[in-house]
Amino acid sequence: MIISNLLLKLIKFGIGFVLFIPLYVGGSFFFPFIFPKIWLFQLVTEIILLFYVVLAVSDNRYRPKLNLATYALLLLTVILIITGFTGIDVFRSFWGNTERMSGTVAWLHFAAFAVMLSGVLKSEKEWRNFFAIAVSVSILEFFYVLAQYLGQYFIVLQTRVWMPGSQMGTIGNTDLVGTYAIFSAFFALYLWQTSEINPNSKFQVPSSKFKWLWATAFFLNIGTLFLASSRGAIVGFGAGLIVYLAIQFWRNPQTRKIISLAVLIPVVLYGFLWLMRGKDFVKNNSQLTRIVNASLKDDTVQQRFTEWGIAWSAFKARPIFGFGPNNYLHLHNAYLNPRVYELRETNFDRAHNAYLDYASMSGILGLAGYLFLITALFWVFLKNKAWAFISLAAAYAVNSFFVFDSPASYISLFLTIGFAIYSRNTQHETYNITKINQKTFSPQTIIVLCVVCFMFIAYVFWQVSVKPAVANYKFVNAFSGINKQNVYNPSLFTPEDAFKLYKESLKYETLGTTEFRNQYITWLQNNLSKFNPENRLEVLDFGIGELEREVKNHPNVFSFLNLGQMQSYKARGIGGSDEVKREIFAKSADAYGKALELAPNRLEVYYSYLQLSFDTKNHAKGVELMEKAVAAAPNFWQTHWYLGIANIANDNNIEGVKSINRALAVFYGPKISIENYRLKFDVDEIIKAKSSFAPQQEILGVVNPYIEMKMWPELLVLYLSAGAKDPDNINLHQSLALVYQNLGLADKFQEELKIVESLQKK
Repeated sequence: MIISNLLLKLIKFGIGFVLFIPLYVGGSFFFPFIFPKIWLFQLVTEIILLFYVVLAVSDNRYRPKLNLATYALLLLTVILIITGFTGIDVFRSFWGNTERMSGTVAWLHFAAFAVMLSGVLKSEKEWRNFFAIAVSVSILEFFYVLAQYLGQYFIVLQTRVWMPGSQMGTIGNTDLVGTYAIFSAFFALYLWQTSEINPNSKFQVPSSKFKWLWATAFFLNIGTLFLASSRGAIVGFGAGLIVYLAIQFWRNPQTRKIISLAVLIPVVLYGFLWLMRGKDFVKNNSQLTRIVNASLKDDTVQQRFTEWGIAWSAFKARPIFGFGPNNYLHLHNAYLNPRVYELRETNFDRAHNAYLDYASMSGILGLAGYLFLITALFWVFLKNKAWAFISLAAAYAVNSFFVFDSPASYISLFLTIGFAIYSRNTQHETYNITKINQKTFSPQTIIVLCVVCFMFIAYVFWQVSVKPAVANYKFVNAFSGINKQNVYNPSLFTPEDAFKLYKESLKYETLGTTEFRNQYITWLQNNLSKFNPENRLEVLDFGIGELEREVKNHPNVFSFLNLGQMQSYKARGIGGSDEVKREIFAKSADAYGKALELAPNRLEVYYSYLQLSFDTKNHAKGVELMEKAVAAAPNFWQTHWYLGIANIANDNNIEGVKSINRALAVFYGPKISIENYRLKFDVDEIIKAKSSFAPQQEILGVVNPYIEMKMWPELLVLYLSAGAKDPDNINLHQSLALVYQNLGLADKFQEELKIVESLQKK
């Protein structure tokens, strides 16, 4: 009994510790908001799981009980394992990646966490204590988010508090902060509304001494939602709150006036803000602007719709088992809609819709399992009249249409699942934990089971917690070490030291290895010149060898793209015969070709392949490539731009000019029209709208055909664009003066001459 009590206390301490993990940001790791949280969660879970197994096999009072929520969790877990093995990359499904940390390994840890919760917390009082910890942590999160917000106005906060650029808290993303706040708000509502009831109160107001703390926490989490201003989270929270108020409206007639007022006030307030959306106090507040200016035409909304279409196309391609958990990046590229290039982001590793994530990565089985889990939670809480948790399930279900889970929300989600398993389909049935211990195993069997469990968990501890953390830490130090070396004694951290650490980070073949290999090209470009000339080829060849191993075991479009770029980099930089260079360039072309097989619409591959055609002077191939790029993304200005450059390089100036004019017309939108491939525009508008849409060298590289054909209006647009970020370039102003003179704009011509004269005096 003494040992059981000790183990129980250690497990409960570990659970309480886990609830603080959302506050943890590990700056020494790659993806410091995500990887460290899951790594620490897994570490603690593995330790307390060992204690729990010893406790459960020796004392049957603490073994998990089965109910609908247990079956739903078990079913979805089995589905994720099966679809991981039937997917396109088992390793990625099993481990996940450091940016999301959502592989099967992490899921199994969370499932074990929920089972342990249901096994060791045997009374509602205990559950309330742990929900109280979670809510208290969310209060700290609110004040951190508030500090980020106030940092815009108070310089002292900017210098004393580490604050990223938006209200992302310690979670790492405003959408993910919103999801975390939803859980915390309803946990607080549960504590608030289930406190001790005062029988003399007409409205059954809780009389607990902590009731106002939980009420305050509820509203502070609404504040977190507002500051994060994630519209999906706000909609989800609103749906859950409406469900809760509807239940209370039906159950408590005496509170209907208060509930009606609680609904009316936010509606009137939102209506007022919507009517005032053109006023400065709304326009100058990013939170209010996002809330009142929601539109289906908004870039972020269109981005969601586009990504949902990609996920739906992937689901139709593999509807039963999907592409495998955590393989979204592959299907995103395989079914890429080039429209993403016209929006804000071009690369997603989630559909930003949990239902489509499960459908595309685990097929109809995964989607059914996820829906069954949400339904089971709703049903168990309904049977137990846990009104706040019914509303939480509704809020989570709606919010899942707009975002995916993060480490912080996963902890809250599985805390909720554990509570549902505890509920056991009856109104908070409590087990008699004072019942005499009934052992179902002999002492010898218990010892054997504990030893086997210890050996297994020790192995898992090394593979899952130690190796990934060591690899991640070494990678970060290799990647940033050269730039952080001691300026007074550079020998403390040499390029050779960084290279050694990088090699060590890759030898583990564990979580993050794929990302570390693909980051090598960035590290190489920044640091290769710091190595001694005689060592540079070795450093370059190491990266090529690692990427060759990567594409063999885990073929991915970006791995092939990086491999092709590194091989081209090598061919351009080495000496030797042209035959050797041609051989390396051929390997680069092969890598680009395989990248396009995986992602026919990935424009970055076309652009790199175009550069290779310049290196090998195979300009006809460049034209062929860019014609395919234009066919893939006809409404994106950049494909026309590079097709024009390719045509000019291929000595076809007329087609080159036509393509570049088309690119300019698309880029500048309604300010420029095109007629018979000539540009039409108002000069004053273009001067105001000029933009450096491409590198100056690229723009100046295409002007000669225009000069030869005396296409002065087009030259005006090109020179204005080339000088948009270089206003003191005398040569550009001289060229503009010549263009204005040929356009017959004497006033503009004189203005440019004055600018040239003033710059010459400087």
